[in-house]
Amino acid sequence: MTRHLDSPSTALMVGLLLVVTASCRPSQPQDPGTLNAADVTIACHGGAGQVSGSLFEIRIGQQSVLLDCGTFYPEGAGSLAERTARAETENSMLDVQSSRIAGVVLTHAHLDHVGRLPLLVERGSTAPIHATRTTRALLEPMLEMLLGFSIPGVRDFAWSTSSSGAGTDGAKAESVETPPTTVHSQACRWAGKIHPRNRKSKATTLTELRREVGSISVCRSCRTIEAERVLKFVQVHDYGEDFLLARGVQGRLLDAGHIPGSSSVLLEIMTAEGPRRMVFSGDIGNRWSTLVQGPKPCPKADVVFVEATYSSSVRNSALDEQRAFRKQLGDALQRGQIVWVPAFALDRTQKILHQVRMGQHEGRVPTNVTILVPSPTTTRISKVYRSVALAERALRPELSDVSFLDDGLTDWRECDAALERRLRNAPSEPLLLITTSGMMDAAFSADQLERLLPRQDVTVMLVGYADPGSEAGQLAKGQTFVDTQTGKHIDVRAEISSFGSFSAHADEGEANAWLEAVPAAARLYVVHGELDSMLARAARLRDAGRQFVEVPRRGETLRPFAQ
Repeated sequence: MTRHLDSPSTALMVGLLLVVTASCRPSQPQDPGTLNAADVTIACHGGAGQVSGSLFEIRIGQQSVLLDCGTFYPEGAGSLAERTARAETENSMLDVQSSRIAGVVLTHAHLDHVGRLPLLVERGSTAPIHATRTTRALLEPMLEMLLGFSIPGVRDFAWSTSSSGAGTDGAKAESVETPPTTVHSQACRWAGKIHPRNRKSKATTLTELRREVGSISVCRSCRTIEAERVLKFVQVHDYGEDFLLARGVQGRLLDAGHIPGSSSVLLEIMTAEGPRRMVFSGDIGNRWSTLVQGPKPCPKADVVFVEATYSSSVRNSALDEQRAFRKQLGDALQRGQIVWVPAFALDRTQKILHQVRMGQHEGRVPTNVTILVPSPTTTRISKVYRSVALAERALRPELSDVSFLDDGLTDWRECDAALERRLRNAPSEPLLLITTSGMMDAAFSADQLERLLPRQDVTVMLVGYADPGSEAGQLAKGQTFVDTQTGKHIDVRAEISSFGSFSAHADEGEANAWLEAVPAAARLYVVHGELDSMLARAARLRDAGRQFVEVPRRGETLRPFAQ
């Protein structure tokens, strides 16, 4: 089973880059003129017949509009290694012609919706990228996290032979063990500090350089420069604001209630027969989030693409399970346990910090708990939540106090030292560790597996989907051991529990409610889900009176307005 992710595994991030040499002339929107509605086509490049890799190309005459440009994650048949290898190949491909792209619209900042934007720009696209202000702000740390492991195309890389693993500017900040060699893809100020005697350089791809040098990480200053190559094209819009995407194509962003800044996208396309309306749901949220409100309903439209990540399931009240989470968290901390919560950097960690504060107000969670959040990416995302998202009213209105986002130590060295002191000494105060690889297969999470899983004084609380082959997935299955992706066998004596109430996706009832205003005769395309679940979902929609429901596949070209 594959579910939505917001940070890639180490193995996958290694494979997100390959040589990209094609360059194309800048795109120019073209007048659709007397284009017949039946001639509008949609090419499904990702997110169709599968969960990840969201990318839909709406072709109107000689111009195209892209909906998302996301990364593929390991999914489908085969072992985790086989699925990862397949995703690596898929992430090196982009089956769009840059010269015809008039605009790109982003639904939100999770990497399976934005992770191939650097590849798109490397391929020559200069088209505007449209998003909410909060999505633009979140895009910066998310892309920089990705670019630490994945840069498309050839660069003049430079590195020092004497400072391998030193991190120069802190590029190693999310890992403790096996420090990588810091490499520079740009002429940043840190590259200029390398002594000529120790300097090595090579014009190559990051993939080839990794084969030569071994474990590497791109310097943070260079990541910022690389990310800016994408960010300079981003144009921000308010919810409900109409904007021109291409000649004859108008866009509008609607609050999807998934994470702060997330959007459904309404497109109005002028044709010879008059305007046609099309909606892409993006990822639809639910009413159980304590941080964001639920989605705005889908407006009336001729065609709707609706996500189905969890919409084949029915969720009971998540509030009861969230209360159970706070109770178990408090009980474990009061027993002197080290509590470890692996959680993704974007949105899940912020939700857990809020749960801690709620538990403290209820008297369940000790107020003197030491919280460790060793992730600079999380720190930057929380800063966006505090400033941009709050100002844009992307958070629940009752969240006027967001000081919980500041709770905890965030410097990895301080976190590592605090954890080591706690492991060496009898418990003096409660300790909560939140690490930002939800699969437990990368960064600080991977470093702690041998350190914490064999201990009986550790409680691991899993709060999100984990691939069954990943380290967290093995724990979720109840195994008494973990076989890591690096070949280690670890016996598990820690207490393990799982909570499914923190998902940011709609269930079937919530997805049906979102569709309520859509006429029964409208065309529905079910996307972003596991194929079997989507086929079953489509059948139930037909049984409910929907006249046209399809489950498109990747590589398929649709004619959404054809009779």
